[in-house]
Amino acid sequence: MSGLKAVGPLYRIINSLSSYHGGRLVIGGVEISEPSLLEYLESGASIDDYLAAFPAIDRPAVVGFLDEVRRRLVSELIQVLPLIHRILPDYLETLWQKYVRLEDECMRESARKTLIEFCDGITTLDPRIRERWVVEVCTEVYDQNRDIKLREHVIRGVILPVLLRRSSEGDARASRWLAQMFPIVRSTLVELGIYPTRLKQLSLQQDPTYSLARRDLIDDYAEMFDFSIHEVPAGVLYGMNGASKPQCEELIKDLDHLEELVALEGIQQEYAERIAEWRYYFTTYLQYLKTDTPRSGYGVFLSARRERYFEP
Repeated sequence: MSGLKAVGPLYRIINSLSSYHGGRLVIGGVEISEPSLLEYLESGASIDDYLAAFPAIDRPAVVGFLDEVRRRLVSELIQVLPLIHRILPDYLETLWQKYVRLEDECMRESARKTLIEFCDGITTLDPRIRERWVVEVCTEVYDQNRDIKLREHVIRGVILPVLLRRSSEGDARASRWLAQMFPIVRSTLVELGIYPTRLKQLSLQQDPTYSLARRDLIDDYAEMFDFSIHEVPAGVLYGMNGASKPQCEELIKDLDHLEELVALEGIQQEYAERIAEWRYYFTTYLQYLKTDTPRSGYGVFLSARRERYFEP
């Protein structure tokens, strides 16, 4: 791992998670020759390239390894966030802290005026400093769940332009953060053809190891599938209308993807019964639509199968 030795915290984390025997890296109990996984990715290769080169290693082992690297690295970075916060000049830092305090005290008008003053000031800074602040505050709000009210004025005037650019450049966190703030800037993102679920999918495409994005997408799928079956035995929905045969097939494909995400997160037991229920209704409704006389109703179709309701 010669290319990573200069990066202190990262190298320490990798070294603690990996074991070496005679120049060989061990992942998931399998020994492989150097170059290591991270050096492989650092060269521009993908996880698929790596797995093709080392077929004895399975994808969950690699993704789990990278997830743990991310978790430990973020944990170290969180410890230095108070130091990073000093990137703002003192007068702007004071204004921001004042705004946060006024919001906590529900003094909305005073908070609004303070936020406008803060935004006027931060937009005059070097763009690189402004971007660092955006990344910091989004990390606190959307990754660490800190209770800071990000109002429309600061999102549209300061945060949104930075995240749109970073997302277009392949930043997985920026894509996820855009999805989180979608309710506030819905009109702007819709005009750009950008929707929250697509942003979460994009985030995961940009970084397949991003656990927060996986969890978000799992939640989205679960909410969609629960809604799809909430009128059973009347039928299965796709959006607000009854699902067609192609739409049933799409639901089943999405469910397959959810099952993959759940496996990568290691939460199969938590979702096993729900996945089985969703799959049962999606597949039986598709079978029902393919019958010659679907007009009799889905409930009758289930009754004929002696399966009025799903039973795990």
